[in-house]
Amino acid sequence: MSDWSRNILGDFWVKFGCFLTGHSYTLISGSSEASRKVVRKYMSAFLLISIIWFSVGYLLSTRYFIRDNTLFGLISGLFAVIIVINIERTIVLGTNVSIFAKILRVLLALIIALIGATVIDQIIFEEDVKKYKLDNVSEAIAQRIKSEDLILNQNIERLQSTKRALNAQLIRLEVEIAQSPVVEGSRQIEFGVSEVEGKRVKTKDYSQKIANPAIENANRIRMLISQIDENIASENDRRLQLRESKRSEFLNDRGFLQELDILIKVISASSIGLFVYILWMALLLIVELLVLVIKTGDAGSDYDLLIQHQVDIKKNRINSLK
Repeated sequence: MSDWSRNILGDFWVKFGCFLTGHSYTLISGSSEASRKVVRKYMSAFLLISIIWFSVGYLLSTRYFIRDNTLFGLISGLFAVIIVINIERTIVLGTNVSIFAKILRVLLALIIALIGATVIDQIIFEEDVKKYKLDNVSEAIAQRIKSEDLILNQNIERLQSTKRALNAQLIRLEVEIAQSPVVEGSRQIEFGVSEVEGKRVKTKDYSQKIANPAIENANRIRMLISQIDENIASENDRRLQLRESKRSEFLNDRGFLQELDILIKVISASSIGLFVYILWMALLLIVELLVLVIKTGDAGSDYDLLIQHQVDIKKNRINSLK
């Protein structure tokens, strides 16, 4: 690569660094190489932090807000990057960073590291979370359908109680039918002269064997019992469908708090999992505090002297107007 191309590329990075950090490119271009290195150093820290914030924003939005929406994830990641850049600028562009500002930045870094490590670990331990859900799905379903299951149990118990009463009645009828399948019946018939002749019609009673009326009652009760059995089967089908629906909902649910609760249980049950979580959180925390550490250890450059010189000139001009 020629010196000319190196200068062009180096100038581009300086411009880009000034764009990110808020430094004046005009003043930086007239400053020494030490000031340019400071800009590049801040730019590197900004890029690392921006990558982390973009990843956290993208993963949070596509996993918990509007799922599997890439465009919304990109917009959310970009919005998170804009936020962090403006936060870091308050540190970089400040001439004297107060203790209060440093404490706030550390707290913010802790929060972001906690959220970032949680989101990343939820992806790393995704299969473990799924396994935990499968192992505890019965308990979760029982908790979720507690009220609906109570209503279904009451309906089934009411139907079964009615069925028991009908069965008892059917048994009594079957005993009666077994003892007396037929009973004596009576019927009146007419005989004698016709009604036209004006004579009275005489009747005669005679007995006839007929089927026991209890047979018809027993058949009616059997139909009622059959309908109740269908209703009980329908209620049991509703219970199975409800359980399957809640099971699918529980296994496919990606609620942040729910997965966070499961993740805590998974991590607390494994020393390796806890070590991985702490490792990610420490890494993210270190990256988050890069800018603050650089600013705290920065002894200043001729860029800062140029700014201070401009401030002094302005002050002298203002004082001369008094």
